[in-house]
Amino acid sequence: DLLAALAGGSVAGADALLGVLLSKIPTGDSDIQEIEQFLGREPAAQAEIDRMKAVMHTVRGLAMVNADDPKVAPGRLALDLTIARGLGYYTGIVFETTLDELPGFGSVSSGGRYNDLASRFSSRELPGVGGSVGLDRLLGGLEELGRIQAARKDMIFIAVATDDAMAYAFQLAETLRHEGIVTDVGLTAKLGGQFKHADRLGCPFVLTVGSEERVKRTYALKSMKTGTEERDLPLAEVVGKVQALLGAL
Repeated sequence: DLLAALAGGSVAGADALLGVLLSKIPTGDSDIQEIEQFLGREPAAQAEIDRMKAVMHTVRGLAMVNADDPKVAPGRLALDLTIARGLGYYTGIVFETTLDELPGFGSVSSGGRYNDLASRFSSRELPGVGGSVGLDRLLGGLEELGRIQAARKDMIFIAVATDDAMAYAFQLAETLRHEGIVTDVGLTAKLGGQFKHADRLGCPFVLTVGSEERVKRTYALKSMKTGTEERDLPLAEVVGKVQALLGAL
């Protein structure tokens, strides 16, 4: 629809162009020769085709630098002209990275060339190429592959019962983290929601602090497995208590 709406565009022309872009050669790459035949009569298009061919030649040439440990091994790079990203600011090549073992999962790292992006925020023209890792997608993919586990059996969760105990909760978390104990702090208002979150994380124990604990410098400890709870435990003994409990798991 976007192509057909361009000046001089048509539905038939858009369909023809998309058909060419979808054409692939046996290696899985877009058929650059067919595209060149279709668009090569346009000088601007031919210039971009030449640029793309030069980029691919350069990158694939890295595989020959060290045959035993190639930077770009055969089959690890594909030219796919059906990828479109950020039409508002990308001005050239774009790239997406996938996980070999999850080809249908989608991109976990993406970026491209943006010659005009910086000029939106500055009077200077600063062309550049950039990319970033989609952390949520990468972790999601690794979790699906079983490389990481969402549940942390070695993590302690601190539930905050009252707003005035938030600073105390973070002090407690800092104390535990300083001793190498993985610790998370609840930020939601409802205590029940925090316990549910701790359960989803797989935390075996939850420390609870509120106004009373803040004043007394104590904490409450609940086992997520048995449901038993101890109250008014002294803060001075929290590290030893937690280390002993986690070590017994």
